[in-house]
Amino acid sequence: MKGLFGFGGLAVAGLALAAAGAQEKGKAGGPPEMEAMMAAYKKAGAVTDNHKPLEALVGEWTTASKMWMDPAAAPMESAGTASAKPLFGGRFVQTAHSGNFMGETHEGISTTGYDNLKKKYVGTWIENMGTSITYTEGTYDAGAKTFTFTGKYDDPVTGGTIPFRFTQKVADKDRIAFEWYETREGKEAKTMEITYTRKK
Repeated sequence: MKGLFGFGGLAVAGLALAAAGAQEKGKAGGPPEMEAMMAAYKKAGAVTDNHKPLEALVGEWTTASKMWMDPAAAPMESAGTASAKPLFGGRFVQTAHSGNFMGETHEGISTTGYDNLKKKYVGTWIENMGTSITYTEGTYDAGAKTFTFTGKYDDPVTGGTIPFRFTQKVADKDRIAFEWYETREGKEAKTMEITYTRKK
């Protein structure tokens, strides 16, 4: 019930309230604005050309990861999988990630979409190693076939936040190169890279 009437029902609830307001305005002598409101919601929720690049993320993938805990040391390497599916007619892509981190099972779910109102790509991340939700915003370079996202994540060690940037380059239809950069003490450094290879 919470999913329907809580976060999941925000747009519907907003439209219902707006419609009720228009009806009240109509009773007071003003013209009904229902058609204009419906048009605004349809435009905000439309699938556009900006959503098409998301299709490249969809599929079943194997992953090869490298993580640098110390830039001067050799990276830790691990393997995993990712399963990505389109949601709501291609407005979003949801990806379930599975792998390991320092001997522990690491699972996470990401969502990626294009927000017509913000005119930006947007994303979220949740995982079994934390209880926060990380939000990202980004762009897409069609020539380079590369998404670039930025955000901040909660750091359990310091209690603060760490700015980050990551890129997803669609090398071809069967390979995506992911690179993650963090900014600490004013200096940005790459701390992770993942190669996604489509399962055959």
